[in-house]
Amino acid sequence: MQRLETILRYRSLSTTLHIYTLLQSMPLVTIPRASLETALSVPTVTAALARLEEIGIVREITSRRRDKLYSYEKYIQLLNEGTEPIK
Repeated sequence: MQRLETILRYRSLSTTLHIYTLLQSMPLVTIPRASLETALSVPTVTAALARLEEIGIVREITSRRRDKLYSYEKYIQLLNEGTEPIK
């Protein structure tokens, strides 16, 4: 039983890291798009994004029940550094 739990935990970590990697090239993403890009199922992507949201890496920015959009805000902020208009 402990081995099964370890395998499931590893699989969960692996899929979460897969979604995290996707967010580095696509910092705004919907669940269907992430599913398409990673070939992971919609429930798997949903769970991975929920884990990333739980630890503060992504934030759901639409407040909708469907067609949610997730943002990797810290990454976007980093990309925008130094691009502010000169006053």
